Amino acid sequence: MNRRFIIASGGTGGHFYPGFALGKQLRKQGLPVLFIVRKNDPAAQTLDAHKLRYKEIDFMGLPRSVNPVRHLKFWGKFVKSLWQTRTILKQFRPDVAVGTGGYISFPLIFTAHFMGIKTAVHDSNARLGLANKICGKFADLFMLGLPVDRKVKKSVLTSTPIRREFADRVDRTALLEGLGLSPDKKTALIVGGVKAQRA
Repeated sequence: MNRRFIIASGGTGGHFYPGFALGKQLRKQGLPVLFIVRKNDPAAQTLDAHKLRYKEIDFMGLPRSVNPVRHLKFWGKFVKSLWQTRTILKQFRPDVAVGTGGYISFPLIFTAHFMGIKTAVHDSNARLGLANKICGKFADLFMLGLPVDRKVKKSVLTSTPIRREFADRVDRTALLEGLGLSPDKKTALIVGGVKAQRA
Protein backbone atom coordinates (compact mmCIF):
# COMPACT_ATOMS: atom_id res chain seq x y z
CA MET A 1 0.00 0.00 0.00
CA ASN A 2 1.35 3.45 -0.96
CA ARG A 3 1.91 5.82 1.91
CA ARG A 4 0.10 9.14 1.64
CA PHE A 5 1.91 12.41 2.39
CA ILE A 6 0.60 15.85 3.27
CA ILE A 7 3.03 18.78 3.19
CA ALA A 8 2.57 22.26 4.67
CA SER A 9 4.80 24.82 2.99
CA GLY A 10 4.64 28.36 1.68
CA GLY A 11 4.84 31.93 2.83
CA THR A 12 8.39 32.41 1.51
CA GLY A 13 10.46 30.63 -1.11
CA GLY A 14 12.82 29.35 1.57
CA HIS A 15 9.95 27.50 3.21
CA PHE A 16 8.02 26.58 0.08
CA TYR A 17 10.60 25.19 -2.33
CA PRO A 18 12.07 22.44 -0.10
CA GLY A 19 8.52 21.13 0.40
CA PHE A 20 7.79 21.57 -3.30
CA ALA A 21 10.89 19.57 -4.25
CA LEU A 22 9.96 16.84 -1.77
CA GLY A 23 6.40 16.67 -3.04
CA LYS A 24 7.50 16.38 -6.67
CA GLN A 25 9.89 13.54 -5.82
CA LEU A 26 7.24 11.68 -3.82
CA ARG A 27 4.77 12.01 -6.67
CA LYS A 28 7.41 10.75 -9.10
CA GLN A 29 7.59 7.61 -6.95
CA GLY A 30 3.84 7.19 -7.36
CA LEU A 31 2.93 8.30 -3.84
CA PRO A 32 -0.20 10.43 -3.19
CA VAL A 33 0.74 13.96 -2.08
CA LEU A 34 -1.37 16.89 -0.91
CA PHE A 35 -0.06 20.36 -0.03
CA ILE A 36 -1.44 22.78 2.54
CA VAL A 37 -0.85 26.46 1.86
CA ARG A 38 -2.29 29.61 3.35
CA LYS A 39 -5.24 31.28 1.68
CA ASN A 40 -4.15 33.41 -1.33
CA ASP A 41 -0.53 32.22 -1.11
CA PRO A 42 1.32 32.85 -4.43
CA ALA A 43 2.79 29.35 -4.00
CA ALA A 44 -0.57 27.99 -5.17
CA GLN A 45 0.22 29.22 -8.69
CA THR A 46 3.37 27.08 -8.78
CA LEU A 47 1.47 24.05 -7.49
CA ASP A 48 -1.20 24.60 -10.15
CA ALA A 49 1.43 24.85 -12.88
CA HIS A 50 2.90 21.50 -11.82
CA LYS A 51 -0.50 19.87 -11.28
CA LEU A 52 0.17 19.24 -7.59
CA ARG A 53 -2.92 19.02 -5.39
CA TYR A 54 -3.35 21.48 -2.53
CA LYS A 55 -5.81 22.83 0.00
CA GLU A 56 -5.85 26.33 1.46
CA ILE A 57 -6.33 27.23 5.10
CA ASP A 58 -7.08 30.68 6.51
CA PHE A 59 -4.23 31.44 8.87
CA MET A 60 -1.75 34.24 9.64
CA GLY A 61 1.54 34.68 11.44
CA LEU A 62 1.76 35.58 15.11
CA PRO A 63 1.59 39.39 15.42
CA ARG A 64 4.84 40.95 16.60
CA SER A 65 3.07 44.10 17.82
CA VAL A 66 0.92 44.77 20.89
CA ASN A 67 -2.09 45.71 18.76
CA PRO A 68 -5.00 43.88 20.50
CA VAL A 69 -7.12 43.80 17.32
CA ARG A 70 -4.41 41.91 15.43
CA HIS A 71 -4.04 39.45 18.32
CA LEU A 72 -7.79 38.81 18.41
CA LYS A 73 -7.74 38.28 14.63
CA PHE A 74 -4.80 35.87 15.01
CA TRP A 75 -6.53 33.70 17.63
CA GLY A 76 -9.72 33.63 15.59
CA LYS A 77 -7.81 32.43 12.53
CA PHE A 78 -5.81 30.02 14.68
CA VAL A 79 -8.92 28.19 15.86
CA LYS A 80 -10.39 28.26 12.35
CA SER A 81 -7.17 26.87 10.83
CA LEU A 82 -7.12 23.93 13.26
CA TRP A 83 -10.70 23.04 12.30
CA GLN A 84 -9.92 23.36 8.58
CA THR A 85 -6.78 21.24 8.95
CA ARG A 86 -8.62 18.54 10.90
CA THR A 87 -11.23 18.34 8.11
CA ILE A 88 -8.52 18.04 5.44
CA LEU A 89 -6.71 15.32 7.39
CA LYS A 90 -9.92 13.31 7.86
CA GLN A 91 -10.66 13.54 4.13
CA PHE A 92 -7.15 12.84 2.79
CA ARG A 93 -6.13 10.30 5.47
CA PRO A 94 -2.33 10.79 5.22
CA ASP A 95 0.22 8.45 6.75
CA VAL A 96 2.79 11.23 7.21
CA ALA A 97 2.48 15.00 7.73
CA VAL A 98 5.49 17.18 6.88
CA GLY A 99 6.06 20.85 7.70
CA THR A 100 8.86 22.78 6.01
CA GLY A 101 8.89 25.88 8.17
CA GLY A 102 6.88 29.04 8.57
CA TYR A 103 3.68 29.54 10.52
CA ILE A 104 1.65 27.51 8.01
CA SER A 105 3.32 24.35 9.33
CA PHE A 106 1.94 24.65 12.84
CA PRO A 107 -1.75 23.83 12.28
CA LEU A 108 -0.77 20.71 10.31
CA ILE A 109 1.89 19.36 12.66
CA PHE A 110 -0.10 20.16 15.81
CA THR A 111 -3.37 18.66 14.54
CA ALA A 112 -1.74 15.61 12.91
CA HIS A 113 0.14 14.85 16.14
CA PHE A 114 -3.05 14.68 18.18
CA MET A 115 -4.76 12.62 15.46
CA GLY A 116 -2.06 9.96 15.71
CA ILE A 117 -0.47 10.74 12.32
CA LYS A 118 3.32 10.51 11.98
CA THR A 119 4.85 13.99 11.77
CA ALA A 120 8.11 15.42 10.48
CA VAL A 121 9.55 18.93 10.35
CA HIS A 122 12.29 20.24 8.06
CA ASP A 123 14.35 23.40 8.57
CA SER A 124 16.76 24.58 5.88
CA ASN A 125 18.52 27.11 8.10
CA ALA A 126 21.46 26.94 10.49
CA ARG A 127 19.30 28.84 12.97
CA LEU A 128 15.88 27.34 13.59
CA GLY A 129 12.83 29.51 13.00
CA LEU A 130 10.26 30.15 15.74
CA ALA A 131 7.53 28.10 14.05
CA ASN A 132 9.81 25.08 13.68
CA LYS A 133 10.99 25.33 17.28
CA ILE A 134 7.34 25.03 18.34
CA CYS A 135 6.46 22.39 15.74
CA GLY A 136 9.45 20.33 16.84
CA LYS A 137 7.74 19.66 20.17
CA PHE A 138 5.01 17.73 18.30
CA ALA A 139 7.17 16.11 15.60
CA ASP A 140 8.28 12.48 15.46
CA LEU A 141 11.29 13.49 13.35
CA PHE A 142 13.16 16.79 12.91
CA MET A 143 15.11 17.01 9.63
CA LEU A 144 17.97 19.52 9.59
CA GLY A 145 19.13 21.12 6.36
CA LEU A 146 22.34 22.36 8.02
CA PRO A 147 24.20 21.64 11.27
CA VAL A 148 22.84 23.78 14.10
CA ASP A 149 24.48 25.08 17.26
CA ARG A 150 21.93 23.58 19.62
CA LYS A 151 20.72 20.07 20.36
CA VAL A 152 17.46 19.23 18.63
CA LYS A 153 15.49 16.22 19.84
CA LYS A 154 14.73 13.40 17.36
CA SER A 155 16.79 15.17 14.70
CA VAL A 156 18.74 13.92 11.70
CA LEU A 157 20.93 15.90 9.30
CA THR A 158 19.35 15.43 5.87
CA SER A 159 20.42 18.54 3.86
CA THR A 160 17.75 20.43 1.92
CA PRO A 161 15.67 19.00 -0.96
CA ILE A 162 16.28 20.90 -4.19
CA ARG A 163 14.47 20.83 -7.51
CA ARG A 164 15.88 18.58 -10.25
CA GLU A 165 15.85 21.58 -12.61
CA PHE A 166 19.04 22.81 -10.93
CA ALA A 167 20.89 19.92 -12.60
CA ASP A 168 19.58 20.78 -16.08
CA ARG A 169 21.95 22.26 -18.65
CA VAL A 170 21.15 25.86 -19.57
CA ASP A 171 21.80 27.98 -22.62
CA ARG A 172 24.40 30.39 -21.21
CA THR A 173 24.06 32.90 -24.05
CA ALA A 174 20.29 33.08 -23.80
CA LEU A 175 20.46 33.33 -20.01
CA LEU A 176 22.94 36.21 -20.01
CA GLU A 177 21.11 38.07 -22.76
CA GLY A 178 17.89 37.66 -20.80
CA LEU A 179 19.59 39.45 -17.89
CA GLY A 180 20.84 42.22 -20.16
CA LEU A 181 24.46 40.99 -19.93
CA SER A 182 26.91 40.37 -22.75
CA PRO A 183 27.81 36.69 -23.34
CA ASP A 184 31.17 37.87 -24.72
CA LYS A 185 32.30 39.20 -21.35
CA LYS A 186 33.20 37.35 -18.18
CA THR A 187 30.41 37.50 -15.60
CA ALA A 188 30.83 37.31 -11.82
CA LEU A 189 28.06 36.62 -9.31
CA ILE A 190 28.71 37.93 -5.83
CA VAL A 191 26.50 37.02 -2.87
CA GLY A 192 26.88 37.77 0.78
CA GLY A 193 25.15 38.37 4.06
CA VAL A 194 25.53 39.41 7.64
CA LYS A 195 25.85 36.92 10.44
CA ALA A 196 23.07 37.52 12.96
CA GLN A 197 24.21 38.40 16.45
CA ARG A 198 22.60 36.84 19.50
CA ALA A 199 20.72 39.28 21.68
